[in-house]
Amino acid sequence: MGENPPLTGRNWFVQNWKWIVLPCLALALLVVFAFRAGYFTDDRNTAVRLIEQFHARMSASQFAQICDDAGTEFRERESRDNFIKDLEQARDEYGQFKQFTYTELAAITGLPARVRARCDSTYEKGDATELFAFAKQGGKLRLTFYQITPGTAKSDSKAEIQVAQGAAAEFYRRLSGVEYDAIFDGMADDLKASKSREETAAFFQGINDKFGECEPAILQNIDVAQNHDGHFVGLRYDRKCTGGDLHERLAFKIVGGRAQLRGYH
Repeated sequence: MGENPPLTGRNWFVQNWKWIVLPCLALALLVVFAFRAGYFTDDRNTAVRLIEQFHARMSASQFAQICDDAGTEFRERESRDNFIKDLEQARDEYGQFKQFTYTELAAITGLPARVRARCDSTYEKGDATELFAFAKQGGKLRLTFYQITPGTAKSDSKAEIQVAQGAAAEFYRRLSGVEYDAIFDGMADDLKASKSREETAAFFQGINDKFGECEPAILQNIDVAQNHDGHFVGLRYDRKCTGGDLHERLAFKIVGGRAQLRGYH
């Protein structure tokens, strides 16, 4: 057999490009993801401060300031006079804000960055459920939606969240134990329809192979939703692994008091 010709710089790169480009690409994606995740945390913290400011202004009857600081989406949807009138009516109906008894916040990926919040609140004249939505405009989070309704459903939500957290703990136990069949069996029917048992196993095996051993998952955020399809709970977790940091969102559908995995992101 003849000797191999010496590699030129161009030939060497052609044969070895994947060992240079792919690690750099993976590192870049990880940096971008971590950068965005940090912004999401900042946005949620900012939303909390804006909600506190909202209640302080409501208590001080500073309705015009609330309206003037709202985002363009809000002002395009509702006139300034009508919004101020609605706030005045809410102040008369509920009285002074006292405290939160339960809050849920969710940072929404995409552009512009968005944060949604659901608050169970105690007012001077009774309990209420408040919904807030914020969107980033001009580098600042601004109010784009607000709704207040009498009473709360916190007991139902808390029970469903506890069920979902128990299912998440079992999911992570099964993931570390390579029990992919059990994970598949615990998935909702619509998720099973999108991925076969074999595809599910290959997907989660890829995660285990890439990230290796992981510390216990730490809950970062909770969001809940109810619509014509049912009741849903989303849980976002962070995990530190030997192969890097993981930021995961588990979505569960609550059926008959049990949580079925409906999404993993």
